[in-house]
Amino acid sequence: MQYFKKWQVHIALFVTVFFALNFLMGFFFQKIEGNAMLTMHDMTYTDNIEICFIGDSLCRRHIGNKQIEKQLDMNSFNLSISNIGIEGSYALMQESFQIHHPKIVVYVYNPIYCYSPEEPIIVQNILWPFLQKIDAKVAYTLNVSRLDGAYMDRFFPWRTFHPETIEDFMLNLSGKIDRENFYNIKIKNIQNKTQNYDKKGFCPYLYVKHNTKALHKIMNQKVVKSQDANMTRQSMVIQKMKRLCDKNKCKLILITSPEMPQILLGDEQYQEAYSEANIICNKYGVPFFNFAYAKEELIPNLTDFFYSPHHFEVTGAELFSEALSKVLKEYLEGQDVSSYFYTHEEYARSKDYILNGWYTETVKNKEITYDADSIHGSTVKPEYQFVAVEKDGKEIILQDYYCTSKCVVREETMKKRTIRIYIRNAANEAQKPVIAIKK
Repeated sequence: MQYFKKWQVHIALFVTVFFALNFLMGFFFQKIEGNAMLTMHDMTYTDNIEICFIGDSLCRRHIGNKQIEKQLDMNSFNLSISNIGIEGSYALMQESFQIHHPKIVVYVYNPIYCYSPEEPIIVQNILWPFLQKIDAKVAYTLNVSRLDGAYMDRFFPWRTFHPETIEDFMLNLSGKIDRENFYNIKIKNIQNKTQNYDKKGFCPYLYVKHNTKALHKIMNQKVVKSQDANMTRQSMVIQKMKRLCDKNKCKLILITSPEMPQILLGDEQYQEAYSEANIICNKYGVPFFNFAYAKEELIPNLTDFFYSPHHFEVTGAELFSEALSKVLKEYLEGQDVSSYFYTHEEYARSKDYILNGWYTETVKNKEITYDADSIHGSTVKPEYQFVAVEKDGKEIILQDYYCTSKCVVREETMKKRTIRIYIRNAANEAQKPVIAIKK
């Protein structure tokens, strides 16, 4: 019995010392991420936040406080961290209630997490130092660790997320000892360099060169749903969000950010994720406004403003924020805003034209196979014309307009010639044909 008691004491001492050492290692070596500190510090020192937007970069880059405050006459804050998942967003929501008492919390729902629910380890490492309550830290870490099994990397973040040089180590340590001084010396430099940051979490991209390669890839493919959306976890966390908001006498609203039509009609995953999110929100009594399917009377087509597959620059952010503030204002006044949004079926019918087309080229047994495809609305009937183009620009028809999207020719036929593929809408031949690009 005496040995057993000693054994228990030894275990207790080991656990205590182990976690104390982990805390010290984290204090000395875990890195402070500048943008997260910028956002969390400014959230702490912003007075009387009445409406809080929470989410990932779709929130941070797209929702402007200026338009929201002008329309709603409410003090707004954009509390977001890039790549954060739904578990991290819940932790952010908890943190906001530690300091403020917002009347409304708007969660910007990203449907892609239904298929890739794991939150990147670096995101948890970034957020961890700014969560005040130890139970919130542990619960958040356990929840995200269950998704990918990375318990060691998540509970001991200093192992992978640490300063790389002595200078960075000393600067990082000074930030742990005196965060306010660190903010004033180091973090304000981020504000000075990022002139588009509004000091309330919103940080849109100014006009930059488009990521042509990424846009080319995402706009010229069809994604067939290979697995069902994993909505169980999403449902549980949305329910927790609703309970947390109810407890704090706050209204929870879910929204989505606009996406390119090529993604909405070319990727089956989005349709399912939006549908499931709508079911979950109806179940728990949470308003859900899907701006991906917003009508053009509310917000124009933002395709020209996208600089990467899911993000648009500052002009697009301003247009979206205006539309969002209009919907929120009318909804909070008790008006029915459902007429501003399509269902998926209505949205697909509204795009009564060919959005874009592409083709692949394979060579086998001295034959070339051209295989074309396109993204279009549900009422469109695509037809494909394959032509060989001479050096002088003269076109020779290989296969005239027809519903068949594949053409096989002898390799010798295409010597000193290039292929050009036209795609037209047989349901409306007045529309200008689209030229397919090589994938």
